[in-house]
Amino acid sequence: MRTLVMVACAVSLAACSSPPKPPTVSGRHRIPINSPAAQEELRLQVFPQEPTAQATMWPARPPKQTVNVYFPQDVTVFRPTSAQINQLHTLLWPVPKHINVRGLTDNNCPPPGDTQVARVRALAIYNWLINQGVPASRITISYAPVKDYASNAPLSPGRVLNRRVDIEILRK
Repeated sequence: MRTLVMVACAVSLAACSSPPKPPTVSGRHRIPINSPAAQEELRLQVFPQEPTAQATMWPARPPKQTVNVYFPQDVTVFRPTSAQINQLHTLLWPVPKHINVRGLTDNNCPPPGDTQVARVRALAIYNWLINQGVPASRITISYAPVKDYASNAPLSPGRVLNRRVDIEILRK
């Protein structure tokens, strides 16, 4: 009996002293920890009471913003630069409640000519906005040859600021 106990103890000691087999790793269940989905899942695990509906797609914007588009003298065609397109696209989406388009000139021509130039510039911006997906019912056009001068300077550098179309974006 004593030998049986000694053999049992020796076997159990030998079994405990050998290291366990390492687990096999296949890599099938890997989860990237820096991916946006993993970060969102971790955030939800840490802060479960925080509703995700509060996250807004668009940042809060002021109720009224104005963008000025400048034109060379006697030019009525709107050829936006990529910077202007990016600026306008960020302001136009989501589609605002209303947009006022106001064509202005530098009073360089006689009044009938300036009125026509201001009107065609405003229409060029209006057509561009419609082509970008803004509903026509949300756009109002106005134009004036002698109004709202940005600069009263009689020289060319000051007059450039007056040859413009103001795009007023109203959110409320």
